[in-house]
Amino acid sequence: MLLFYCERITPRIRYVVKWIMHEFNCEVSFTESKIEYLAYHGAGIAYTNGAMEEGSGMQIFPSGFLEEHGVKQFVPTLRRTENGIHLFPDDSELQFDILSAVFYLISRYEEYLPFESDRYGRFKASDSIAYRNEFLQVPIVDTWINGLGDLLQKKFPQLRIERSPFRTLFTYDIDVAFKYLARGAGKSLLAAGRDTLRGKWKEVIERSRVLRGRKSDPWDVYDWIKKELNTAGIEGIFFFLTADVAQYDHNVDVSRNEIKDRIFTHTEMAIEMGIHPSFRSSEINGLTIKEKKKLEKYLARTVTSSRQHFLKFRLPDTYRELIECGIERDFSMAFPEISGFRAGTSRPFPFYDLLKEQETSLMIYPSCWMDATYINYDIQSADKAEKEALRLLETVKAVGGYFIPIFHNNVLEDERYRSIHHLLLDNIADANKR
Repeated sequence: MLLFYCERITPRIRYVVKWIMHEFNCEVSFTESKIEYLAYHGAGIAYTNGAMEEGSGMQIFPSGFLEEHGVKQFVPTLRRTENGIHLFPDDSELQFDILSAVFYLISRYEEYLPFESDRYGRFKASDSIAYRNEFLQVPIVDTWINGLGDLLQKKFPQLRIERSPFRTLFTYDIDVAFKYLARGAGKSLLAAGRDTLRGKWKEVIERSRVLRGRKSDPWDVYDWIKKELNTAGIEGIFFFLTADVAQYDHNVDVSRNEIKDRIFTHTEMAIEMGIHPSFRSSEINGLTIKEKKKLEKYLARTVTSSRQHFLKFRLPDTYRELIECGIERDFSMAFPEISGFRAGTSRPFPFYDLLKEQETSLMIYPSCWMDATYINYDIQSADKAEKEALRLLETVKAVGGYFIPIFHNNVLEDERYRSIHHLLLDNIADANKR
């Protein structure tokens, strides 16, 4: 066990220390008594600027950030040294206030402040401190935590510190379940007519073959995904959009038999189903619970995982509503326009509500790579998508992180992205055998 001492233990301090020590699988106790701390003979961290006796454990100098309440307009100081990048730098043994640095990034403090949004109302990657200082591609929080663990183990050989094992979970957004199926005769005829007028003969022929049962729907990749995951021994989650049709929400009706037969029934025992709250769900209260109940009705089981459509969310409002809806895990923490680590970490962490100064029950699962990034933004190549996916996988492996890629069933129509999917699974399966 480790004893943590601070003159005043705030909710921020307790939250970040508990999370870090949880990542070490190490028990921690807290005290505001210096006398109690000095009398303790085990491993200890003193979070104080006051003078401490030699041999009284590790000392971290507080920057004052974790004693504050709410948010204010500021950017933390950043320093680069041969030992890496540090936020809230100082002249201590660690060279920075690691607790403030970790909290700043995983609380998403900067996203509470006024910002100029993109066309969809989202916080832009280019406005993040990680992007501006060129460490978005690095799980810097994981690196900091691992360094702290090494130092604690060196100082206190009797302290049990466990490095987090590499883990992975494959996730899939089902924005539109099928390319041609489950639209009904009327809509299918209208779509065929539009394609004919536009001279899209490939689509006209393909739709006809699919509807006559002579060809599989190109976006019906569910059995293929299931087989891929089962072969590699990897878990997966489908995030299903159940919203009414709107400008940015185009999924087919969840009540259609094709949905039940091809997705819900076939994946029931193999893959978890999560809700994909609609584009407007982060703006209109009540939409998420309505969409969640619809999915639960046809699944006949409770849904506890979620990822926002378009990765569109507002802090803290969206996460508060997810908690009220009974969501326990959210997978929206990624930038849509660029790969990388939006919160500086690959590891799950509990959402901290900065306006309430309160840790919540909602666990945030970050993603660092998405297939649609390389299609919808700058029209980048599948080759680049593959290289970055493999590089990020190796990066996460190296820090003992959690690799959670985002795929879309419609993108997996493309054999190049199926190849990336297969290559990642092979790489992970090989690593797990070692």
